[in-house]
Amino acid sequence: MNGGSAVFTELVEQMQVAFPEIDNEVCMALRNNSEYAAMLQEKEQLEKDYPAITSLLEGGGAISLTAAEHDAFNRYNDLTFDMENMERMQLYFCGHADNFSFQKMVGMK
Repeated sequence: MNGGSAVFTELVEQMQVAFPEIDNEVCMALRNNSEYAAMLQEKEQLEKDYPAITSLLEGGGAISLTAAEHDAFNRYNDLTFDMENMERMQLYFCGHADNFSFQKMVGMK
C-alpha cells in the first residue's frame, strides 16, 4: 500500500471515530441559524401542545389521534425532515472542506 492510501485509510478511521462529535457540533452551530432555531422552537411547542407526539415517538402500544393531533404530528415530521436536511447540508460542506485540507496534506493541490 502506498503512502497516500495509508494516509487516506487513517483519515477515514479518524473521521469515523470523530463523526458523532462533528455531527453534534454541526447541530449546535445550526442553533445560531434563525431558520433552524425557529423550526426547533416550533417542534418543541408542538410537543408541548400535543403530548400525543411524544407518545407516538417514545411510547408503546396502541394510540389514537384526533384530527388536530394528526395534523400536528405531520407538521412535526415535516419540521424534522427540513432540519435534518439542513444538518446534512452542513455535514456535506464540512466534508468538502475536510477533503480540500486532505488533498493539500497529501500533495494533491
